[in-house]
Amino acid sequence: NMDIKELNKMNDFLLSKMNIKEIVNETEDNKDFKKPNPYMILELCKKYNIDKKQSFIVGDRWVDILAGKKSGVKTILLEKDYSNDETSLGRPPLNLSPDNIIKNLDQLREII
Repeated sequence: NMDIKELNKMNDFLLSKMNIKEIVNETEDNKDFKKPNPYMILELCKKYNIDKKQSFIVGDRWVDILAGKKSGVKTILLEKDYSNDETSLGRPPLNLSPDNIIKNLDQLREII
């Protein structure tokens, strides 16, 4: 799993390089908010009147990608050894594929 230090590093990078208003991280185990439920993404889109077709989610696990797909935003997988491992929700769907795959955060510049 991504530890809090790496999560904060990714968030700081995104906030410093992009016009981002808010980054939301769900670190509790609440199934109503936990990905792959698209609730948080959809709420932020509504709150900020965001065009989902012009938006994306960056995640390190298959549940992040599935949440992005369910909410209608582009998906970017920060690929790690554990990205497709089983979670408390099971294994990833066989047909799940991110829109983009990166190996490190510097590669985001090439995509967005």
